[in-house]
Amino acid sequence: MKNSECAQVCLVMPVYNGEKTIKYALASILRQTYDNWICVIVNDGSTDGTRQILDSISDPRFRIFHMEKNVGRGMARDKALELAEGKYLAYIDADDMMHQDKIKVQVDFLESNPDIRMVSCGYVTFDENFEALRACGLNSFESVNIMRYGQALPLLPGATMVRLDHAKIFRYNHHLDVGEDYDYFARYCEGYKYANIGMPYYYYQTGNVTAKKILYYQCNCMKGIVVKWQMGLKAKAIKSVIKQLAKLFIYAFLLMFVDANKLVNLREKGKKMSMEQISHYEQEKNEILSISRLLPIKK
Repeated sequence: MKNSECAQVCLVMPVYNGEKTIKYALASILRQTYDNWICVIVNDGSTDGTRQILDSISDPRFRIFHMEKNVGRGMARDKALELAEGKYLAYIDADDMMHQDKIKVQVDFLESNPDIRMVSCGYVTFDENFEALRACGLNSFESVNIMRYGQALPLLPGATMVRLDHAKIFRYNHHLDVGEDYDYFARYCEGYKYANIGMPYYYYQTGNVTAKKILYYQCNCMKGIVVKWQMGLKAKAIKSVIKQLAKLFIYAFLLMFVDANKLVNLREKGKKMSMEQISHYEQEKNEILSISRLLPIKK
């Protein structure tokens, strides 16, 4: 059976000022061996050349929506969710990339496991020069895991695939500047099974990290505690305050002695990549970079 006769997958991509990276994300979508997909891209009021890149796409599988102004990641993700069609929903950020088999592998898994609500996969972190850093999430686990709201999500949201009919029931929290995707998936999977495929099918760019960015992120994570408090999880909120203050203090202390990028690599809890993994990533990366040079995308 051809992919086109199978379940349709909708990829969603919010983007804000992504002109330097979005063509690589688009190229990795075009390389997918699973061909029954559409991609909803929400341009969140970009002020660089992102709109021009998106407007050059004539392939009807790409559905482009331009926000009149920047409204934030939560609202942009909700708009993409509103426009999504199909059976499954997958995610990709405008500065990330995917292995060519990612969509196929995840569709096959969800089709074979109807009791699983969400599946993620391992991922490789890479820097702004496309140099591979670490391989993360390489432990496979399946139906024995049950998510409860308030737990930390042990998956990378961008690497996930979910069931669209269930996903449309929920909305993102527009008050969160960071972690809105973790908050969304914690609610989406509350009381349901989820799984991880321990192979690096997703490529996650960490970018150039600074001490200011790390501390800004940690401070904004405090907003997630307000969400728990509003939902009546006061005990968890109190514990979260203590944990977050401790993390903020630890990061501030470590950043006096450790380079910010090295600290992030350690935080990812990934493993140093083997020569085979590096070779595989390099092959995928080179193919993606090659296709990206052929943009604009035409059917």
